[in-house]
Amino acid sequence: MSNKKSQVLSLILIVVSLLIELSESQNWIDYSTPELAFGISLACVIASMSFNVRIVRELSAPKKDSAISRFLLLISSGYALLVFGLEII
Repeated sequence: MSNKKSQVLSLILIVVSLLIELSESQNWIDYSTPELAFGISLACVIASMSFNVRIVRELSAPKKDSAISRFLLLISSGYALLVFGLEII
């Protein structure tokens, strides 16, 4: 998979996670257990981060792609800290 496709997929997974969290908090979808929504959302964020880490660790990746992936990692980790960190507290 190309770097651009990985980055786009990473963004899509973050948006999916955001929509799952919103649907749970706004009661758009009634999940049988809240842990189900939490787990699916967390899995999307972890997968998103893994796509970006792969690009950053790739030695032959262009500097622009690596910089974009670092920025996306920063956004993903901030989102994960805000959403999942505050949910645990």
